[in-house]
Amino acid sequence: MVHKNDTSASKDNEVKSDDSVKTAGRRGFFKKAVAGSALIATVSSRPVWAGQCSLSGNLSNNTSSQGMTGPCLLLGYSGGAWSNGHAMNNGFWALIPAITKDTKLSDLYSGSLGMYYSNLSGTVGDAINDKKNGYSKANTGVTNRESGLLKQRTVAILNLQLWEAAKKDFLFGGNNQLSPQFNGLHANFYFDTTISEIMTQTQSWLEDANRDKF
Repeated sequence: MVHKNDTSASKDNEVKSDDSVKTAGRRGFFKKAVAGSALIATVSSRPVWAGQCSLSGNLSNNTSSQGMTGPCLLLGYSGGAWSNGHAMNNGFWALIPAITKDTKLSDLYSGSLGMYYSNLSGTVGDAINDKKNGYSKANTGVTNRESGLLKQRTVAILNLQLWEAAKKDFLFGGNNQLSPQFNGLHANFYFDTTISEIMTQTQSWLEDANRDKF
């Protein structure tokens, strides 16, 4: 009788174990499905994430950096906006004084970023191709093929600097709101990422992040 009961208990354990494996498998599939749906969420679905995918939402919910793989899609200003458009016209350059259009690319991409470029010339204005103000991508020291990626990386760095400036102002400016100097910042502006993530992304991905489509 003892032997029979042991066998029965063993079978019960096997059934439970099998059920656990199936349940874990279903949970794993569900998590992957959710992650996948988040990655292909479009701008039209942004209101679903509205509580978190904004400066106030991000800080109020105390969320960590979502970066490139979280539910929030990066939404920044384009090279054109920084050259002669919304970012330029609303004084955003003054909010990130560490970088100007005349900042040398060799200085911007120095230190740990020097591993990506070794012979850069020209300025940030050249990299973002601000033709109207006399800058040119021909001055950057990279080929035409490489200039596209250099531009998008540089624009993304500008957006990241603006995000960090706005976040600092929101946290330490008082009353949990932005100072008047940030009035021109679009409510859906969202660039919670890192320099290392920017430098490992493709040109097309960065173009989408710097899309200037609010």
